[in-house]
Amino acid sequence: PASASDYEVDVDGIAADGYDFGDPAGPHTKQAIAYDSMGQTELSLRAFLAAARFNQGSESKANLAVCLMRMQKYFDAYDTMKAGFKLVRSDRERGASNICLLACSDSKYFCIR
Repeated sequence: PASASDYEVDVDGIAADGYDFGDPAGPHTKQAIAYDSMGQTELSLRAFLAAARFNQGSESKANLAVCLMRMQKYFDAYDTMKAGFKLVRSDRERGASNICLLACSDSKYFCIR
């Protein structure tokens, strides 16, 4: 699965806008979505990585995998989604993870290894 060291990003740093990626209680997923909507892909990735770091659940992994897919990092997205699938605790999470895993593996740009 993807980690901050894979992308040479500082998940403990502070963004130019003052957002603290190292805050364990920070709203990292919400901030990542905001960065994504502004087209700030690298900051979005940093925030999703922080979310996955501080919240080890399947949902954080799924969100990170979708971010990686949008960046066309399909192998990392697939591996991250598979790691998240192993953390599924409920039928609701299982359904969401299945959809994301299918999207990762069915992308027209993705090559099964």
